Amino acid sequence: NSITEHSHSYYNMATVANGIRDFQGNSDEDVNIWLRNVLLITNLMNFTEQDTLRLIVMKLRNTALSWASETLQQCSGSIKLEHFLGLLKNGSQTDTEQS
Repeated sequence: NSITEHSHSYYNMATVANGIRDFQGNSDEDVNIWLRNVLLITNLMNFTEQDTLRLIVMKLRNTALSWASETLQQCSGSIKLEHFLGLLKNGSQTDTEQS
């Protein structure tokens, strides 16, 4: 039964990921709106914090993905979702201001 639940959760992750647009960290993108949409969907799907964090990282591209990679390395891969979201918001706004 746990194998079925495990594969079912990955199926849900893939299905949900396909419905969320990528976030690149460009100046014409609003990280707050993007995150609001992602969190709405993950809450509706009852994702855990870890699954939500995984999904967010999966949907990052270019500047945003580079930033996330550096941030996760600095935290040794262990970070709370709320902390990561705060850093993503601040990091994205800083990158936008520098562009």
